[in-house]
Amino acid sequence: MNHNNETQPAMPLKKMLWGCAVVIAIALGASYLIHNSEPVAQREGATKRTAMLVDVMPVERGTYRPVIVTMGSVSPSQEVTLQPQVSGRIASRADNFRPGAFVEKDQLLLTIDPADYEIELAARQSALAQAEAALNIEQGEQVVAEQEYRQLGRDLPAMQEALMLRQPQLAAAEAERQSAKAQVDRAALDLQRTRLMAPFDAQIVSRAVNVGSQVAPGNALARLVGTESYWVIATIPLSKMPHIDSVKDLSVELRDRSAWPEGETREGKVLSLVGELDEQSRMLRLLIEVDDPLARTEAHADKMPLVLGSYVESRITAEPLQNVVRLERQYLRKNDTAWVYEDGKLSIRSLDIAFMDAEHVYVRQGLASGDRVVTTSLARISDGAALRLSEGEQ
Repeated sequence: MNHNNETQPAMPLKKMLWGCAVVIAIALGASYLIHNSEPVAQREGATKRTAMLVDVMPVERGTYRPVIVTMGSVSPSQEVTLQPQVSGRIASRADNFRPGAFVEKDQLLLTIDPADYEIELAARQSALAQAEAALNIEQGEQVVAEQEYRQLGRDLPAMQEALMLRQPQLAAAEAERQSAKAQVDRAALDLQRTRLMAPFDAQIVSRAVNVGSQVAPGNALARLVGTESYWVIATIPLSKMPHIDSVKDLSVELRDRSAWPEGETREGKVLSLVGELDEQSRMLRLLIEVDDPLARTEAHADKMPLVLGSYVESRITAEPLQNVVRLERQYLRKNDTAWVYEDGKLSIRSLDIAFMDAEHVYVRQGLASGDRVVTTSLARISDGAALRLSEGEQ
């Protein structure tokens, strides 16, 4: 009885093991059938799936004029600090004598109280009249002395003759008259200097006095800036200078990107090349002149005004470059290379660059007319990598 009870549980375990073996065998067989029945991948299809889709841009050789872009600061070409040459109290001022106002050449701006200077002029004129009267009297005395000398009827030594003819007295009277005339001229000039005029067409930038202010020679009364023209002092690298044919009168396009609407420009011309490197940037400086900078005339009524002290972009057209390929700078790759689509593959070309401006690269060697430059950014870069084009660029 006990023996039969111990052997009964072993029978179900054997059945379970056999069942597992059958399942494993069936799975292995199915895997074998799937593997042997899978179609073989063709090389052409694999190539199409791995080739990178790119956009391209054709390039052409030709003659191009680079544009040198530099920055410059706006400064006045004419500037003066209005100062008196005589002292006194400010008696009157022009109605538009205030910051921001425009004044014309020779316009009266300030008047210093002229009373003292009018009195001084009158006194000097009286002294001149007395000196002229004294001279007339002495001239009469000389006529009498000359008659007496002739009646004497004999020659005297030169010194005695001069004394006899009253020549020293006449010379002294003439000197007194000339001195008195000079004093009159000085007094008249001082009186004239009580009227302070604008030396040129200008804008008043600042003023430091008003009616009643006491002033003296050397005091700063106002700062005036000429409105006929402004200067833009631009800096340019030494390496760019060989590409500028003639500096003088070279046309320059100016724009203030921070203040002007898109597309607004002003025209200037290069006056000269400052013969000294800028101490900070170690670059050359160009002096550019802009006429009617505040756009006050009809010819520039639709233009934007320049602001003193602002920084503007200067675009200078350089000499033509012949037989070069012009390529946008964004397509210049690492180590001065370009990516070219060539027979479905990537060709990495080393470039011989003639010049670079702000927007373009000008290539002597490395690209030819008709080359299609890859404009797409690629994740995997290797010479000969497979490329494909969109249907519109085939």
